[in-house]
Formats: sequence, structure tokens, C-alpha cells
Amino acid sequence: METPQEHNKRQIVNIIRFLLIAAAVVFILLAAFFVFKVHSEGRFALREAKNIKLAMLTSDIEQYGVGKSIYMPERHNGLSDAAMLAIERYAGVDDGVTLLSYDRKSREVKMFTYRTPHYLVTYTYDGEREDWTVDYLWRIFVY
Repeated sequence: METPQEHNKRQIVNIIRFLLIAAAVVFILLAAFFVFKVHSEGRFALREAKNIKLAMLTSDIEQYGVGKSIYMPERHNGLSDAAMLAIERYAGVDDGVTLLSYDRKSREVKMFTYRTPHYLVTYTYDGEREDWTVDYLWRIFVY
């Protein structure tokens, strides 16, 4: 037979064990939720970037008809006013797009970036293959 002190000790050990298991489960669930949230918002940013690329192609076709180009390297984002209007109209994005490389001969977008507050989507095209990269931006410190 166990004494009341041993019984109380066993109950305390069981309570501590239960609390540790509950804390571990909560930690795992929070980590899983964070990963799911980051992944799903990253897919949304990728979808917006693909819509931006389609808007650029649409604008490029329109600009070709009047003998102009969507690429203006002297601008801070590399895009003409007509291209930015098309991106706003078709993709619903008014900021964060930077056209980095454009082939004037083949009229192809070679590289652009799309930045949201938490994601950076990079598109590259080497003539054969498209690559899309989605990076999560995590500010460490500001000084």
C-alpha cells in the first residue's frame, strides 16, 4: 500500500507529464499552422506574379502594334507607363513589380521580380525554361 505522500508525488508527476505533453502538442500545432500559412500565402503571391506576367505579355502585344516596348531601363522599375497600367488593370497590382531583363528582338520577358510585404517572387526565362522562385522575407532587425 502506498502512503499519502507517495500518492501525491505520483499525481504531481502525472500532472507535469500531462502539461509537458500538452505543451509539445500545442508547439507542434502552432509550427504546422505557421508552415501552412506561409505556404498558402506564398502560393497566392506566385499566382499574382503569374497574372503580372500575363499582363506584361498583353501589354507587350499592345505596344508592339504602336511600335513601342514595355521595357524602359531608365525607369526605377523598368516598365513603361502603359505596361504599369496594364498590370494594374489585368493583375490588380500597382506596386512591387520590377522588370530586370527583356529581350527586345524576341520581345520576351527574361526576368522580373514581384515583391509583397512578406514574399519575393522571381521569374527567370533562359529561352528554354521558365523558373519561378518564391522566397519568404523575414526581417531580422532594423538599425
